[in-house]
Amino acid sequence: PFTTSIVANGQLVEFNAIAPANDPNTRFLYGFELSGSHSFTYLPSPLDGFGVAGSYSFTDADFEFPDPTSVGPYMEPANLMGLSRHLATGSVFWEKWGVSLRANYRYRSGYYKPTFGSTNRTVKGSGYLNLSAQYNVNDNIQLKIQALNVTGVGFLGGMGSVAEACVASAVRVSVTLTPALLGLLGTRLIGR
Repeated sequence: PFTTSIVANGQLVEFNAIAPANDPNTRFLYGFELSGSHSFTYLPSPLDGFGVAGSYSFTDADFEFPDPTSVGPYMEPANLMGLSRHLATGSVFWEKWGVSLRANYRYRSGYYKPTFGSTNRTVKGSGYLNLSAQYNVNDNIQLKIQALNVTGVGFLGGMGSVAEACVASAVRVSVTLTPALLGLLGTRLIGR
């Protein structure tokens, strides 16, 4: 924040202004990522369908974003917006005979989330588990079920519910509206 003044209703008014600004210093962002996967195809059937995959990344920056409020001098400055120092994923899967089963765990460490004109906020690190199963009936039909956010992280649960509603709406349209339109328009859509 910086102190500035304006004339309002004929009076000079001083206030602390908060505005985005470019950092005049050179800053550095650095890190590394490791990833790998392995399929156990050398095991006897049905164990040859098992596999694992995982990744980890570490990222850091020397950027400092001071708290814009009056408590700023007493608080640690924040780092880059949305930057988690640690990200990790791990998956265990089994795929064979048109069936696919998968468990995927993801972790993200805490990160800075700005709120305009308010104290720097940090989002707590969290991990969540997704489960999925699918079966390929044939080349054109695939049945799939997912359990999102099994660990119960609040925000992701809301996203999962919205996604579920969207999928349900899409299924409803494809099962009802599409056949109705085809019946109504008949051969006009398909060349003779």
